Amino acid sequence: MTEAELFDTLRGVCVDSAWSILARNGLHDTFVQGLQCLFPDRKMVGRAITMKYLPHRADLVESLRIRERGLGNNVGPRNATPGDVLVIDACGITNGGAFGDILVAGLQANGGEGIVIHGAMRDLAAIREMDTPVYYTDTHAAGSRGIMCVDYNVPVECAGVAVVPGDVIFGDCEGVLVIPAHLAEEVAVEAAALEHKENFVRSKIESGAVKVEKAYPMSAELQAEYEEFRKAGS
Repeated sequence: MTEAELFDTLRGVCVDSAWSILARNGLHDTFVQGLQCLFPDRKMVGRAITMKYLPHRADLVESLRIRERGLGNNVGPRNATPGDVLVIDACGITNGGAFGDILVAGLQANGGEGIVIHGAMRDLAAIREMDTPVYYTDTHAAGSRGIMCVDYNVPVECAGVAVVPGDVIFGDCEGVLVIPAHLAEEVAVEAAALEHKENFVRSKIESGAVKVEKAYPMSAELQAEYEEFRKAGS
């Protein structure tokens, strides 16, 4: 499966179905909780690039060579490539907007697929006119205050979830799921199969053909009917 096919398959399922497949693989802690979603009707799928912030400390600006390494707020947008989702560990600090419309425009211009930030956004009125999905902790009218970018494309923490560059980031109206790259194809295929089965079951309940107690969990009779339905390519 190509990356494009993988992303398209994920766009056809829901985050909760993908989470179920990750849970089968022992990964229960990959859903990023507590974020607001700017475009709940849109799905976001892409590979993770990351920015890591720390609370500002004047001495670290020099010792970490922040300026020499080009670690300004634009490091993620300017280095983005098509298919990237920018995941920002802004320490959950929300007393200033770490990202605004100009940086979102820069990410979008380079083909970025979306932004996930454990921190605050600003300029939402302008960003609502753009095409880039954004998941964020809060908003603030002020610019970035009290934090500094200290690294780029390294493992980060995003609202309690570990994110490694190259992970597949999948967002819908429920929130954001982090999928390890080596499991992404399995998750996509199995989630699609799970939803096919659940859609069948739901249609049976909605039509009145079966009662919920016979469908959840599935009775042997309904399971057999589904297998015939699946084999027929329906």
